[in-house]
Amino acid sequence: MDVMSWIKLNVDTTHNKIDVIVKFIFSRNINETFSFGLGNMLEVYDISCNQFPCTWETKDDLELPFRLGLQQISVDLPMECNVIELRYSGKVNGWSTNIGPDCVMLNYYSAWYPIFLTKTRIKYNVEIDGLHGFQLVNSTYDEDKRV
Repeated sequence: MDVMSWIKLNVDTTHNKIDVIVKFIFSRNINETFSFGLGNMLEVYDISCNQFPCTWETKDDLELPFRLGLQQISVDLPMECNVIELRYSGKVNGWSTNIGPDCVMLNYYSAWYPIFLTKTRIKYNVEIDGLHGFQLVNSTYDEDKRV
């Protein structure tokens, strides 16, 4: 099964935190429990399945190669769905990830984005807002979207 992921990351350099909206679009409907890993410094505050609210359970101390300090989020899906949306926020640091007023470094290995716990192939599209006035390295700036 293929999954397209759209991640909208709002960086708050004043408070050294991020607010994130993630949308997973699956190539077919799913109806099993959906689980993912996320940095334990982040707090999930909303999950929906085809725009219907979901309940979830959080367990600490998930261990994956090359990633430290993870929590496992297991979502109870209320129905078959093909679109899951997550919202979470918090501070991130370490593993070449740092947010400050003069420099922002975001590294995939810091687990600020959800990590699937299956062998599902995921295509990521990440948009970052809040970096106006910063020089971008290894990225592009979309004038129309301002991200």
